[in-house]
Amino acid sequence: MMGGWYHAPKPGLREAAEADVASYRNLTPAERDGRVVAVCRAAYAILRSRADFAAAAGYTDPLPKDFDAIWNRLRARRTHKASHGSR
Repeated sequence: MMGGWYHAPKPGLREAAEADVASYRNLTPAERDGRVVAVCRAAYAILRSRADFAAAAGYTDPLPKDFDAIWNRLRARRTHKASHGSR
């Protein structure tokens, strides 16, 4: 047992997920891009239809309080790896 949190997936879940993505497996990059563009256009149309469009489109999630510390730690790690080779 894996700490008591693991639950086996429901029977057929893997097959259902595979069926959901099957049509995407053999797409060319251009076909995939076309689908992404279509989704983005649909999302923009929904957003544009909102009465609070300007506020919703301009909203930015606030950064977490520890963002600066995390960002600086990641930058330091990247700088260290770049100067010492990645290991």
